[in-house]
Amino acid sequence: MAFLSRLDWLGRIRGIDLHAPEAKVEFPDLDLDRGGMELLVRTHKGDWFGGFDGFRLLASHIPVFWLILPLLYLPPIPALGRWAYKRIAARRYCLLPNRNTVAAR
Repeated sequence: MAFLSRLDWLGRIRGIDLHAPEAKVEFPDLDLDRGGMELLVRTHKGDWFGGFDGFRLLASHIPVFWLILPLLYLPPIPALGRWAYKRIAARRYCLLPNRNTVAAR
């Protein structure tokens, strides 16, 4: 999220911490389990998009992605993007070879 925020020159996105108590108060329909597994993006209408579809929605608001945005809608990119997103998200936590290291999910 920090990386995307740096690219948001127009200040159009706002990140929230799913673990903060005010997140569930502000967004009572927030699915914390889903949010722990994938990026979630909420539209002004209140619809939630996750994973690759959430990234695609964010890309429409961040100028640096505008040049590639049309490509994200061309077949077979959405199907490949969803597949790749799930593979990457499933491996975003790792154990390092150190007996003192603990990884939590």
